[in-house]
Amino acid sequence: MILSDIRAYMAKNKRATETELTAVFSTTPEMVRDILAVLEHKGCVRPTAVKSCAGCTRCAVSQLTEYEWVA
Repeated sequence: MILSDIRAYMAKNKRATETELTAVFSTTPEMVRDILAVLEHKGCVRPTAVKSCAGCTRCAVSQLTEYEWVA
């Protein structure tokens, strides 16, 4: 998996969480975070809060942050 794979996935799907990308690309959360950081720095994605949270505080931050394609 390389940056271009996640970039293409985000461009096609417009939104994804770190957890979703980790599962789709069968990689580590750290790798996905690093790639999302690069894409955010380039202005391709931006983090947004997931709006469907019920506020129970049991979810990991990676499940509550959704990345939106903006390029």
